[in-house]
Amino acid sequence: MSGRLRAALLLAALASPARAVETRFWEVAGGEEFLQGDLMGVALTAAGEIVLAPDLDSVSLTVGATPPPPFVWRAVRDRKGNLFVGSGIRGAVYRVTPAGEVSIFFTVPELEVHALAIDSKDRLLVGSSPSGRVYRVTPDGKGETFFEPQERYIWDLAVGRNDAVYIATGEHGMLFKVDADGEGKAWFDADEPHLAALAIDVDDSVLVGSSGTAIVYRIAPDGTPHTLFDADGQEIAGLAVLPSGLVFAAVNTLIPPEKKPKEERQRNDPEETLAGEFPSGPPGLPGVEDLTGRGDELPVGRAQQETLKLRSAIYRIPALGDTRKIWESAEEGVHSLLVTREEQVLFGTGVPARLRRIDAGEESARLLARFPESQLTALAAAERGGVAAFTSNQGRLYRGSSEFGESGDYLSAVRDAGGNARWGKVAWSAAAEAGARVEIATRSGNSARPDATWSEWSAAATLSTGSPIGSPPGRYLQFRARLSRLGDAPTPSLRRVSLSYQEANLSPQVDDVRVAPLPPAKPGAEDEPGREGTPAALKVTWSASDPNGDVLTYEVSTRREAIGATEPGAWQRLARGLRETTTSWDTTSVPAGRYRVRVRASDVADNDEATALLHEASSEPIVVDRDPPRVEIVSTSGQGGLLRATLRATDAVSAVVRCDVTLDDRPSIRVRPADGLDDDAEERYEITLPDVAPGNHQLRVNVRDREGNRASQSVTVEVQR
Repeated sequence: MSGRLRAALLLAALASPARAVETRFWEVAGGEEFLQGDLMGVALTAAGEIVLAPDLDSVSLTVGATPPPPFVWRAVRDRKGNLFVGSGIRGAVYRVTPAGEVSIFFTVPELEVHALAIDSKDRLLVGSSPSGRVYRVTPDGKGETFFEPQERYIWDLAVGRNDAVYIATGEHGMLFKVDADGEGKAWFDADEPHLAALAIDVDDSVLVGSSGTAIVYRIAPDGTPHTLFDADGQEIAGLAVLPSGLVFAAVNTLIPPEKKPKEERQRNDPEETLAGEFPSGPPGLPGVEDLTGRGDELPVGRAQQETLKLRSAIYRIPALGDTRKIWESAEEGVHSLLVTREEQVLFGTGVPARLRRIDAGEESARLLARFPESQLTALAAAERGGVAAFTSNQGRLYRGSSEFGESGDYLSAVRDAGGNARWGKVAWSAAAEAGARVEIATRSGNSARPDATWSEWSAAATLSTGSPIGSPPGRYLQFRARLSRLGDAPTPSLRRVSLSYQEANLSPQVDDVRVAPLPPAKPGAEDEPGREGTPAALKVTWSASDPNGDVLTYEVSTRREAIGATEPGAWQRLARGLRETTTSWDTTSVPAGRYRVRVRASDVADNDEATALLHEASSEPIVVDRDPPRVEIVSTSGQGGLLRATLRATDAVSAVVRCDVTLDDRPSIRVRPADGLDDDAEERYEITLPDVAPGNHQLRVNVRDREGNRASQSVTVEVQR
């Protein structure tokens, strides 16, 4: 992968639905599910099984007081087992000896070293950028300029027969061939701005990968070019050739971030200094030119870390047709590619940094390791068939052998049971020959992330057909699978883990019990024509929920409230076994009074009697009243043209809300109670009617209570002169 694309990417990287209470099973199996956890000394095969991984040891690239480089672009190994590492941003080439000693072996005046190669005399070839040059460095560290292609970027180097050096460059997409004496010439001119990857084929042809439209070219020893593969992507990030001539190509495509105004980016992320506008490639593709003069430390904006992404794929390209896509990802980019002596293809990805392997004859990849850094950007062969893996953000070396380790752990993701739960059994499917074993331990807690409040790891379960989970009840659970082997025993493999649990039953909840229509149904309802008394049929509604998602059944009851000195009545069941949150109440034969409606919810349908829980709620008081109020004409008198009367109206349940009087054939008039408010079950009225002629007159009184019940009374009043 060219530094143009890699530089920009690496610089920018750094509630379940409720269900009923029942026994549940948490099963982890297959690649996607196992990848949710952490692999520590174990690998994930292409078939989705966990196996032991090669042992890895870690080496910091710190040299004295100099911190490790943030980025590692390329790595090669000489015949003595020394590893050489091209870095950014200081232009330093590091050497790591077989003993793990780290030193700065050579430094170029340019900022970046994206390309390295070793010739037959163990001389190191160093390609620098920008202002691209190729240096040749002897084993004792003495270097000189070997070739200047007059190109800005050196993206890759490869050494062919007779120590011929091939140089992939940008910005003009030129491939140069230089002989051992430093005499060079343009060997191929692509119709693209950058050539990003090189490999030497078995017949000494040169394979060239471009950046722009992602084409793999084969340049014959006589210089004749041929298009081998036109990929669906943006850049050929790496090439590898097996001894059989089978070619593997890594293809990357940059997914550009959503463009925001510069002012908004700076406001959201004051640390942002790299805006993705480096003028090293085609418009819209970031590069590294803008790094010049910025010094060694370049803060990276958090917004870019979250938005710059790659999608990638690995293709297998035979000599004649039938190109196959072996692996792909919509989230990870491929940053390095290597063929092992066992004809396996290793490749490094990010984010996060992962090492994968394609075995000979396989058409899928297995995950070997995941690293804490952001990307795995360089791979080189190590001693005894092992691998040297270099990460970026920050730069670090991991060395591994070709043999399986003796033990390793798989740490699962945390399982949220949705509430406090008790754990059942753990079982697993695995293959383990004599001398190999798989053990499962668990821990639990009540915080989403394991912390000091969690339980300790349980004793290891060894019975794969089912062992009790030894962790205390809690909301969250995690398991650890430990794989181990003794001596020459083959690695065990873990295919599936199943854990059972059951949530604690939680009480249902009933809310908002309503009886409709609630009087008054609306302002002025007491004036509706034709309305008299409480409706005979009332509708009862409520809302209910259960935190476990249990099926609920409801019992509805009514009770008459205490009035005055009377005691409240007993609850009378109206309905039971309901599944809907509504029912009707026929009050035709219900005595007048103030009532409450109670709804009781039970989760017994999904629980046994011993564990089932109840919850209840009641409505606001509802008045049932179809009895008319009582009207009493307490006294009357008439003299001198005035008629006076004292009236009293009473109701057993409801407030008396209106009183009207009519004298003879005069229009009816409304009268107010003595206190001015129509709001009591007993009201007293004092009325005086003027301009009444002497003689006998008919006085009629009409009253109405709040439920619309009406009553009237008449009396003859004599008015004297």
